[in-house]
This record gives sequence, structure tokens and C-alpha cells, in this order.
Amino acid sequence: MKRFLSVALAVLMILTLVSCAVSSDPSTTSDDKINGTTGQTALPEEDSTIKIGVFEPQSGDNAIGGKQEMLGVIYANQMKPTVVIGEKTYKIKLVYSDNESSPEKAAEVAKTLVDEGVSAVIGSYGSDVSLAAADVFSKAGVPVIGASCTSPAVTESGKTCFTVSYLDPYQAKALASYAMKQLGIKKIYTLACLGKQHDMGLAFYFKEAFESLGGTVVSENFITGTDDFSPYLNRAVKYECQAVFAPVSLPYAKLMLEQSASVGGLTFLGAGGWDANTVARAADIASAKVYVASCYQSGTDEGFDDGIRNWFNSDVTAKANNGGDDMISAACAAGYDAYNVLYAAIQTADSFRRADILKALPKMTVKGACGTVAFDSGRNAKRSSAHIKTVKSGKWETVFEQKF
Repeated sequence: MKRFLSVALAVLMILTLVSCAVSSDPSTTSDDKINGTTGQTALPEEDSTIKIGVFEPQSGDNAIGGKQEMLGVIYANQMKPTVVIGEKTYKIKLVYSDNESSPEKAAEVAKTLVDEGVSAVIGSYGSDVSLAAADVFSKAGVPVIGASCTSPAVTESGKTCFTVSYLDPYQAKALASYAMKQLGIKKIYTLACLGKQHDMGLAFYFKEAFESLGGTVVSENFITGTDDFSPYLNRAVKYECQAVFAPVSLPYAKLMLEQSASVGGLTFLGAGGWDANTVARAADIASAKVYVASCYQSGTDEGFDDGIRNWFNSDVTAKANNGGDDMISAACAAGYDAYNVLYAAIQTADSFRRADILKALPKMTVKGACGTVAFDSGRNAKRSSAHIKTVKSGKWETVFEQKF
């Protein structure tokens, strides 16, 4: 009897350990959209499912933009939830992973998606995390479609990385030209977050472009966690700068605009990521003049505009993650385009294998919410113009099309 009990106990312990090994890994289903969890799917998938990784910040400085970009991907997946490969229909499952807006966390999070066996990845909002993860994805041969990451370093470093938005040098040139030639601004103050690849790079490209036109630039940087920008804004006035170019994340942009009300007289120029409801509201409340160079123009794809607005207004969670209204951000539109480009590549490849998708992607020409997407030899989207927008009555309005 004692021997029997010992054997039974041993068997029970083994079964318990096996059970714990399966259940301890977090799992994401279609109901786990933008819930702030890392969400790697650990349970076995049916052989009729293709997994696409969504590598986006759901927490940290870029959480607002990351969630809006994810909404574009999720909506596109709802419109095209399956794909036919070799006469067989496959369900496309989105596997969400929160990179926490952190370059330090990005590589680790990227590896979880690689290990999950995703066929490709979409993301990320934020060039810094995209750059930090690029090598991980490239070594694993995973195709990555960057929606709104605009630093040229991403595709230079990541040999399997593509972008659907225009690069920083182009949006910098567009804004610099508009400021000089259309607004008559001659002296600008640039303000970037120290150590941020996106901020520092875009500030550099803007300075280069504006000075080449004969303008003058005064540059300063702030450290992560800064919440009082009044000293910087007051110095911009002291230096007799007519505008502030601040390619910063949305929380910082909001603070700057709110605090600008006490300074007055400054015009703000922002990165394409500013094309969002957060900035529009802050600018409207502060009566601040704001201009951005955006890849998205309302009306380019009316089916997308109407469809996603209807979704926002019919889905409480989607609307909340969009910031509480149905305004379409540039990041959201870019996320939608990234999914559709990847979808077209899977169709063209007639395969969900990473290597086959990689071969198909350079050949893609896809009409989307941000215009037609096609890639150059560097795997970056070919773009010929940018939409210069400003805020009027709390909404973004295009005032100029800047040709490259």
C-alpha cells in the first residue's frame, strides 16, 4: 500500500507540473485587444490559422499613439479576417505584444513574437523601439511592416523591415519649406527629448533643411520625465524665435501646448505623429497655432473613413482606446495600411512562410488610407508629398500639399 501511494503521488506531481507549464504562459484571444498585457499566445493553434504579430506600445510615453495605430490594424483585420492560400482558407490571428515604449524592453518582447511563430509583424509606433527590435526580427527572417516609425535607421538596420509612412528627412523638409515659404518664419527653436532616436533625428533633419533655406535654428533638449516646459518656451521667446519645432511624443506635446497659453505668440510645428485628437484638443484649448506634416488625408479612402468611424461610435472599447471620439489619427490610418500591404503580400506569395512573404513585399503596390503604398530599393514607402495640416475648431484641416 505504501509503495502504491508513493507511485500515485509521483504521478500526480508530474501531471501537476505539466498542467502548470501549459497554463502559466499568458494567452491572447481576439477579446484581449489593447488591454495593456504582453499577450503572447501559448496555446496550440489549429493548422488553419496564420499568426501576425502586433508589436506596439500599450504603455509608456507612446501608449496613446500605439493604441491608435493598433486600432487601424484591428479594424483592417475585421475587414479581412481570412486569406486563401493554395485553395485553403486561413484565419488571420493577431498576436499582441506590448513593447512598453521602451527600447530596453523591445528586443525581449520582439523575441517572444519570434518564438510564437508569427509569419510577420506590424509595428511599431515609435522609431526607438522599432530600431531596438529590428535586429531580432531580421535575424529570425521575420518580415516587419512599420506603420508610423519614420526614422531611416529602422530599415537601414533591419534588413527585413519595411515602412508605409514617409521618412524623417522628408517630413522635416516639408515642414521647413512650409514654415519658411508659406508662413514667413525665419527663426525657429527646436526642442527634443534627449536620447530619443526619433526626436533627436527629426530635430537634426529639420535644422539641416531649415538652415539650407536661409533660416536660423536654436536647438535645445529636455530629459525624459520633464513636465514643465515653460522655461524652454520662455527661452524660445527670449531668443526671438517665431516658432517651436518639437518632434516629441503626444504626452509631451499636450503639455507644451497647454503651457504655451501663458507665453503666447509662438507657432508650433510637430511631427506627423501629432496628427491626433490629443494634440487637436490641446491646441484648441490653448488657442495655439500648430502645423504638422502628415501622411494621412481624410477622403483618400472614404470607405475606410466612414467604416472606422462607425466602428468607433458603435464599440465603447474601441472609442475609449481612440481617446474618446471618432477622430482618425495618422497612426491609425497607417496601421490600417500596414495590415493591408501585408495581406496583399501573403496573397501574392500564396504562402504564410516568412521567406515567401519577404520575397513578395517589394513588389507590392497597394492603395490605402494614406495613398498608394509601394516600396523603394531601401524598403521604404515611396512618397511624393506631405499634407500640411493645422487645427481649426478642434479638428485637423489640410491647408497645403507640400511636394518633395
